[in-house]
Amino acid sequence: MTPREHGAENPEPSDIALARQRLAEAGPDDQVPRLNDLAKALSDHGRWQEAQSCLEQALARQMKAFGPDSLEAAASLNLLAVNHCLQYRYYEARPLFEKALKIRIERLGDDHPEVARLLNNIGSLYTSLGDYEKSSACLRRALDIYCQHGLEQGESAFKVFSNLVGLYKETGQLALAEETAAKACRLAETLFGREHPLYATAINNLAEAQAANNHTDQAEALVKQGIEIKRRQTADHPELVYYLINLADIYRRQDKYIESEAHYQQALNLGRRVMGESHTLVGLTHLGLGTMYELNQEIERAEVEYQAAIAIIERSLGPNHPDVAKAQIKYARMLLEENKAERAEPLLRSALAALERCFGASSERVAEVLSLLSRASLAMGRAEEAAAWLKQKRERYGV
Repeated sequence: MTPREHGAENPEPSDIALARQRLAEAGPDDQVPRLNDLAKALSDHGRWQEAQSCLEQALARQMKAFGPDSLEAAASLNLLAVNHCLQYRYYEARPLFEKALKIRIERLGDDHPEVARLLNNIGSLYTSLGDYEKSSACLRRALDIYCQHGLEQGESAFKVFSNLVGLYKETGQLALAEETAAKACRLAETLFGREHPLYATAINNLAEAQAANNHTDQAEALVKQGIEIKRRQTADHPELVYYLINLADIYRRQDKYIESEAHYQQALNLGRRVMGESHTLVGLTHLGLGTMYELNQEIERAEVEYQAAIAIIERSLGPNHPDVAKAQIKYARMLLEENKAERAEPLLRSALAALERCFGASSERVAEVLSLLSRASLAMGRAEEAAAWLKQKRERYGV
């Protein structure tokens, strides 16, 4: 993504313009807070790469003025890491978070709210990387610290609840995900009001949890409400891609394929325009389109989308991420249905290795892949191998 041009026909948003003016007028002692203010304004409009430049400048100034192990440097490291996460650059964010956490624990102790803030961010990062055990430990510890300080009804706790929703959804705890999302939504309304971007985030999270529980009518209304809030903030905000994917998923669940395809295409066009062809969300949009086309028996179109999804997600998140395995399994299952077991098998072997690394050999996700590998082996006439896969499944799960 490159910085956008702003001319007379496309004036810069007033909050960004004001932040630039204040930075230009700032004295030496005010440069860092003004750089952070400008970064926040840019980030609020989804201009994360421009925000990154500001945050890198702020970090350099803090390290020079206070030292690399100072609390000031830790604050800047955290902000820069968060910005990397917004761009799905998780592996760049991780060492920054870990360095900031080490500094804060050494300077503030284990139970300080600023330590909890970092634990929450790191917990969210671990969810994104598919390390759900570490994610749960970090998020629960963060919430415990906030409760110790009487902050369980504040903005920081809201962010922990929001991240727990994602963790519960990814680990199949769908009822708990919806319950926690509803709690976060009520808290967001109290804290921010119904027009705030964080309220839009809360209702979108609730809608996603509801859709996973097949409460699609409720979910549809909430996602549409969230889209309107985000569009009032910035007409082409990158986060809208995620909202549009959610709405397309809901229509797909309702068997409304025309509406589903239209919203996937909107998400794809917006994602390509504002984030580039190789962004994770663009890959996830291709995955949604592939699923929709497969359900609508458009197999050739589904295959094109699955292949694009796997390539993009693997490039952006790495070959061992569970989202890559998820896409590989979807594609392989379709190939098995089309009697193309020889093409499905390598996808399933790759997915098996990734899921075992992420979740361990006893995960139910691994059990599903073992069953599919047995089916593929049998379809290729390798009966002994098919039996061996099923034997592994029985030994691990007793079924």
